[in-house]
Amino acid sequence: METEVSEIERYLVKLKDPKAIRKIYDRLSLLQEIGLQSLLQSKDVIKLKTEKDLYELRIDHRKKHYRLFFIIKNQYYIFVHAYDKKRGEETPQREINTALVKII
Repeated sequence: METEVSEIERYLVKLKDPKAIRKIYDRLSLLQEIGLQSLLQSKDVIKLKTEKDLYELRIDHRKKHYRLFFIIKNQYYIFVHAYDKKRGEETPQREINTALVKII
């Protein structure tokens, strides 16, 4: 049986900084433990203004800013896209569009 590798897993494999990878996994665990509403209040997650309910999980580590896009479907978090950005840069529309295209 084949195991499907998600886009997020491929993204994490490409990262070179093990501490950044650990921080991303920690934030994903936190999302599951305390829930979306708590992270929305802390600004670690934002709901993007799109026609779909698309969220952005924000993880900052050193000078890198990691962003993971997800939706909620049947009470599951479905991660559809990830990228990293420079400090002060707004979320590029092309990254949002890439995430939206991947939503089934």
